[in-house]
Amino acid sequence: MNTRRRYLVSITFASDQLTYVTTDEAVGIDIGIKSMATLSDGVMLTGPRLRERYLSKIRLLELTRLSTRRRQAASKCYGRLPKARTVAKLHAKAANARSDYLNTAAASLVENYGRIFIGDVSCHLMNRSKNLAGISLDHGIGKFKQQVSYKAQRAGGQAQEIKERDSTRTCAIFLEVYPRTSLGVGEWKCGKCGAVHDRDVNAARNILRLGREALTHLHYREAAQA
Repeated sequence: MNTRRRYLVSITFASDQLTYVTTDEAVGIDIGIKSMATLSDGVMLTGPRLRERYLSKIRLLELTRLSTRRRQAASKCYGRLPKARTVAKLHAKAANARSDYLNTAAASLVENYGRIFIGDVSCHLMNRSKNLAGISLDHGIGKFKQQVSYKAQRAGGQAQEIKERDSTRTCAIFLEVYPRTSLGVGEWKCGKCGAVHDRDVNAARNILRLGREALTHLHYREAAQA
């Protein structure tokens, strides 16, 4: 039984009718703040964005319960609190909406790309950050990575994490490194080629380049050992 007092049934079955990857198309993915994920072809996945839909209501109900409890304790006159079940239902709705979005997004990526390279941004560090924790947990970044990896492996594709150090400030065309800037700077201009880069799209293109290089080195090593 879940938090909404509903019983769930899990059925396991074997099937040979699995969807397998039929393309060698590769993509780089930069995990971000403004958008949950930015692809190297410029497509942006905004994320489930549940903060506006559910989390504000949950926060308001929890604050109402807390303030009511304090007033009752001060006056020693105890009565009914706002229903905890209502809060639990909202939590369950938010979790279900997030899970549905992430599963759909991951399935779409695996269907369209045979090789997926994702930046190795640390979800734990983001969750510990005062400014980024809410966004990271709202997007469900850790769950998104797990779903992409699982679905790619199941479909016979490839999903690999790539070290993304300096990927946002390295020109994806000439590999010129731009000086460090704050997270609020969304675009910058390369001093060598003059191209204006969106930091997230540029990072995704660098991740794609690094992923292809890593794959090439792996093939060389395997050929040398053969």
